[in-house]
Amino acid sequence: MASIKGIKGNPLSHFRHNLRENKTYANKDIDFERIEQNYILSAHGTTSRECMQYYKELTKHVYHRQGKTITTAECVVTLPLDLEEIKEKEFFETSYSFLTHVLFDGDDARCLLANVHRDEAGQPHMHYIFTFPEEDNPKYISFKEKLNVGIEKVESILGANVTELQRQQLHESINAYEHRTDKKRERETIHAIGEILNLDRDNSRKAFLACRRTEPQKYPARLKPKDSFLTKGFFDEFHQKFQAYINDTGLNCTVYKGGGGISFTVDDLKKITAETGQVIIRKEDLQHLQEQAHEHKKEKTIIKDDSDWGSSSWGKERKWERKY
Repeated sequence: MASIKGIKGNPLSHFRHNLRENKTYANKDIDFERIEQNYILSAHGTTSRECMQYYKELTKHVYHRQGKTITTAECVVTLPLDLEEIKEKEFFETSYSFLTHVLFDGDDARCLLANVHRDEAGQPHMHYIFTFPEEDNPKYISFKEKLNVGIEKVESILGANVTELQRQQLHESINAYEHRTDKKRERETIHAIGEILNLDRDNSRKAFLACRRTEPQKYPARLKPKDSFLTKGFFDEFHQKFQAYINDTGLNCTVYKGGGGISFTVDDLKKITAETGQVIIRKEDLQHLQEQAHEHKKEKTIIKDDSDWGSSSWGKERKWERKY
């Protein structure tokens, strides 16, 4: 019915794929004549460039590790097989509202892109890409705090207190160095510290290193770690809450049956179709597939992916993907 999967690095390639901006696609299920039937639900961009600009604006003032760190995730929600066709858009709009509610208390500012694909084989589905909320950065240390730590070390070197005027002069000198860290600037800074504190070259260098060794953390906030945001409890209750939310809107469809049944994501169904040739287009098809999976445990190996978070039922493992 739905799945959440982490995105390593920045989400640009996912924006391009979901908005159909690539020239070629490995996904052979895409029908290019039906691309115009896709539609966007979020309000933060209609192109990958706009979405990426919004992502950078949203995260530029918070600490997050660079490279392939997971700072965003994607939830894929598939249209239920027992829903009336005319209520498709209403269902996805309700799903968008639910995800925004359950993830961010109704504020969709951290949703980077939500769009519906109708150009692929099988059921229409919504991609909801989001970044994590912010929290205080426990490792944050301001430049002023860093310098104070360094000055304490300098005072131990001198065996005397640094005056307020000297503190101000050290602040200006070290701050100038922070903005252009090269060998020439380093020599100039060491020389300046020697004049400020009346030190010889060796002690000036020791004082410089004392002020430099405590690195400042530039960001007072950081992105909330994924495991403290999307907890096991979140996943355990997700589908029950989703069904209750759907029921409250008056939509008559099933997103949660209860029990430990085997569920399949959009990617799962594509892999099964590729392996077996079976196309899931009716509720009866899915029920038959679930019965086969129960009878033949080896079916689950067909849909296994190294990047999966969890098995076909919830809460078994804690890798970075959950299938509902």
